[in-house]
Amino acid sequence: MKKTIVWKIGSSLLAAILGVASVSMAVGCDEEKNGASHATSQNVSSTSLEAFTSAQDESVLPSGSSIVEESSSAEESQSSEEELQSSEEESSVDFTNVAPSFRVIAENGREVELSDFYGKPIVVNFWATWCPPCKAELPDFQAAYEEYGDEVEFLMVAVLWGEAQSDVTTFLSDNGYSFPVYYDVYGEGVNTYGIEGIPMSLFIDKNGELKYSYNYMITDSVLIGSIQDIL
Repeated sequence: MKKTIVWKIGSSLLAAILGVASVSMAVGCDEEKNGASHATSQNVSSTSLEAFTSAQDESVLPSGSSIVEESSSAEESQSSEEELQSSEEESSVDFTNVAPSFRVIAENGREVELSDFYGKPIVVNFWATWCPPCKAELPDFQAAYEEYGDEVEFLMVAVLWGEAQSDVTTFLSDNGYSFPVYYDVYGEGVNTYGIEGIPMSLFIDKNGELKYSYNYMITDSVLIGSIQDIL
């Protein structure tokens, strides 16, 4: 009887111990399961955030980039228009490269302008019969006219300072010059280019752009070289 009671007590105690262990194991498993579930949830949440961020990067950033590019393109277009407008405004008043036109009288009495000859290379020479350096370089201009007269327009402009047109005509006839002579009767050539001394030579290309300007007597090599550069 006593043994039976002890066994039962022992059995009950063992069962109780086993029950506690089972509960502990269950609780441990649940905690591990919950921990794994929580970690999985965190991983899923992290992956989802990364996917969302990536999606935003793919959907938002290209759109933003496109806006920036369009804005940059618009700014560049506006800048180009402003530069073109500025260039046009400058070209209308700046004669640094473009030869300004002026009126002269041809030998036949016809009024012409320098701009009438735009479209071909032009050589302009301001001179007078009483000017020693002018007269010294005239033979070179005559030779250049004979060689390039079909390709280049020559305007040998007599300034008429202190002499009459008839004086120039006589001088040309006496020296056998055949280059085209024009008379600055209005003084426009002198005033337009601010000429205070002669000779002065201008070399203009077919687009009307002033390439060379010499306010002194030039040599034959400079004359020919400048003509070849504007052809």
